[in-house]
Amino acid sequence: MSAFLAVENLSHSYGKLEVLAQMNLQIEAGEFVVVRGASGSGKSTLLSILGCMLRPSAGMVQLKGVDPFSLSASERAQLRAQDVGFVFQTMHLLPFLNVLQNACLPIRADPQTAKAMLSELGLTDRLDHKPAQLSVGERQRVALARALLPQPKLLLADEPTGNLDDVNSGRVIDGLIQFQQMGGTVILATHSPPSALSRLQATQQLSL
Repeated sequence: MSAFLAVENLSHSYGKLEVLAQMNLQIEAGEFVVVRGASGSGKSTLLSILGCMLRPSAGMVQLKGVDPFSLSASERAQLRAQDVGFVFQTMHLLPFLNVLQNACLPIRADPQTAKAMLSELGLTDRLDHKPAQLSVGERQRVALARALLPQPKLLLADEPTGNLDDVNSGRVIDGLIQFQQMGGTVILATHSPPSALSRLQATQQLSL
């Protein structure tokens, strides 16, 4: 498997419940892949495996030619930190930190670089606010900035617009598109209908 990211005969089960079965997938650097499926179809499981967080029940995964699950836990964590960014529907912001501090985690990014990115996402006047003082859309944009600041090569977005209105969904999608245009690889999991993502130029679309 020579692709940037590839899986071969990938399967995963939770007890007797099989959510992924004999999946084969190859993704080249710079692609924008959309994974669609209803809740419980295995989208989050797939992203967790591709992001080197969840060991599959069977099959092979390779990221940049390396099987992350053949590495030690610390080596795998380093690979994730260097190459993979995550954006989740639930955001996982720390409630006791302000916007700028949350964005700079976990890499302790340069504050000026973080401020510039937050400004691009329309959050200039929210830097000192805590998550509880933000709208849902603002919190999701903070989470997006936090994922992009380490300059990952792969961005995994799990239902990042699921709780957002059309305006905020558009801002998040614009951020994902810009990341891809700068050479990043995006895998977006969503249950949204195709019309909601009409501006995307997806290179692959998968259904689970």
